[in-house]
Order: sequence, then structure tokens, then C-alpha cells
Amino acid sequence: MTEEFEGQLCPYVGCSWKCGFHEEGWHVCPKCYRLFWARSTDSDYEDFHCYTIDCGAPGEPDLPGAVPVAEDWGPSWATPKGEE
Repeated sequence: MTEEFEGQLCPYVGCSWKCGFHEEGWHVCPKCYRLFWARSTDSDYEDFHCYTIDCGAPGEPDLPGAVPVAEDWGPSWATPKGEE
């Protein structure tokens, strides 16, 4: 794991796991195994914004044949109690 968090929380309600990745694209959450699309952002607070597969994110490309599983960086402050 790097010193700074590069990635984002899983966007699905009931998960919010820390998912590590370094580029935008499709990823699979290492906790709930659901697909999400990560798009880079120029926000001061986060490097990426993540979207669930059913939300139709802006600029979302077609789903490729193979999708990488994001790095597992463990529970976040938003992960429900008992799901850690």
C-alpha cells in the first residue's frame, strides 16, 4: 500500500470498502465483488468518482471482457459495522 490512498470507496450501499486502483475504468470491488466504473476527477478531495453499474455514468465505456479486481485496502469509515 502506498502512503497516500489512490482509489476510492466502493459506491454500493452496504459496502463502502476501500478499493485501491490508479487509473479510471471498470473495476470489481474486492469485498462485494460488484462492478463499478471509476472516472478521474479534478476535485481537491478525491482522485476518482465511482459509479454503480446501473447508474449510466457519463463517459462510461462498454464493459470489457476482463475486469480487474481493485486492491483490497480494507474497511473504511463508511463500511457498515459488522461488515469489516
